[in-house]
Amino acid sequence: MAGFALYAKPLVSTIWDKAQECFKKQAGLWQIKGEIMFLKGNRDIVCIADTSMGKILFCSFICSFCL
Repeated sequence: MAGFALYAKPLVSTIWDKAQECFKKQAGLWQIKGEIMFLKGNRDIVCIADTSMGKILFCSFICSFCL
């Protein structure tokens, strides 16, 4: 998993930097918290966000850390 051990909690700054590097976008705190929950192994994650708040970007974060 891209250098992260399962259940290891990456730093918020690590995810922030990775999002900036890969997608040229700044991640919102809710996106980073969701990513941390996913990387910790939580399978049931619910994130509710308005239109144009970056739900697709959140899913892309997951893919970028798993490749």
